[in-house]
Amino acid sequence: MSSQPKLSRIGVPFDMKPEDEGVLLPWSRASEQLNESVIYWVCTSRKDGRPLAVPVWGVWKDETFYMRMNPYTRTRTNLDENPNVVVHLESGEDAVIFESVAEKITDEELRTKVAEAFDEKYDFPQPSAVFYQAKPITAMCQLCHGVGETAANEYRASGTKYRWESGEDRT
Repeated sequence: MSSQPKLSRIGVPFDMKPEDEGVLLPWSRASEQLNESVIYWVCTSRKDGRPLAVPVWGVWKDETFYMRMNPYTRTRTNLDENPNVVVHLESGEDAVIFESVAEKITDEELRTKVAEAFDEKYDFPQPSAVFYQAKPITAMCQLCHGVGETAANEYRASGTKYRWESGEDRT
């Protein structure tokens, strides 16, 4: 199956009519942003359901997000108890957000490759780190630069939702 998602409009925001024109943003644009980002916001849930959002370092490679956790953090505990995760880039003006199910990396060969990618990107080895991988299930991108009518028009016209084919093995 294709690793390219199906694109669609994100609902109908504000006063936009379904037939109004807009631009669907290509997934390649979002993938490039994920690759270039330095800080990623990762949202997890505690056992009692309370959310936790934290900034983390990450690596985007082969359409997969890799994150490195200190073994003693609340985020790592949350992922082990409930692997559902939302990942968001820093910018709200050029938003990329995706949902996934994180998986702890236990394969030593993959763990070594991911650790090397982190060391290369951040120049900060962390031998005791725990690594997770997350492939998008659904994602969205939306632009909103500034305020006022121009920003609102950009926001309305750019909202793009990405969904990978149901049944596709994304893990």
